[in-house]
Amino acid sequence: MLAKTGLLIVSNPKQIHKILSSIHKQVKNTLYIQLLSALGDPLGAFQPVVFNTWPKFSKTLFNIYSQVAVHCNHLDVRVLISGLKYNIPKINTKSPIDLVIFDKTYKKSDIEQFIKGKINNITEKFEIITVDTGKAEFEEENIDEFLADHVVLGGTFDRIHVAHKFLLSEVALRSKKIATVCVKTIVLF
Repeated sequence: MLAKTGLLIVSNPKQIHKILSSIHKQVKNTLYIQLLSALGDPLGAFQPVVFNTWPKFSKTLFNIYSQVAVHCNHLDVRVLISGLKYNIPKINTKSPIDLVIFDKTYKKSDIEQFIKGKINNITEKFEIITVDTGKAEFEEENIDEFLADHVVLGGTFDRIHVAHKFLLSEVALRSKKIATVCVKTIVLF
């Protein structure tokens, strides 16, 4: 049976295509993606914080959304970035989570502790899947770390797709204080 809403915990973003290619067999409506290194306080056997500035996530987010466009275009996929800027220790989602997918094999006790300590909105009868994507790969890259006090983005946003989600993520990551999104309405007669 397909889960309505899934949460993918990613420790190895360079290998995300290995999981996304089979997600359509597991999740029906919404897939949230949480970068493990974006959580302010990872637990036990889970990896430490890898990135130390918000813009360093830009390339990772671009790669994730690019893979989403290829493998899961039918799903509403949302990369959670709140933990990047605001050190939010728990994962909060609008829809309750039916399925939690890990891209690495962990001990059962570590998974239970992670779910209990980090995920707020989970159904009683949730399922867990672990898929080992191999050793985590991170490379130090020369990324433009430009930040602005106020960032503005404008567009029609008539049908939100992965490119829109990436642009909105960039606005959120690159603004220190205020992010303004202007939406143009098109009326067809």
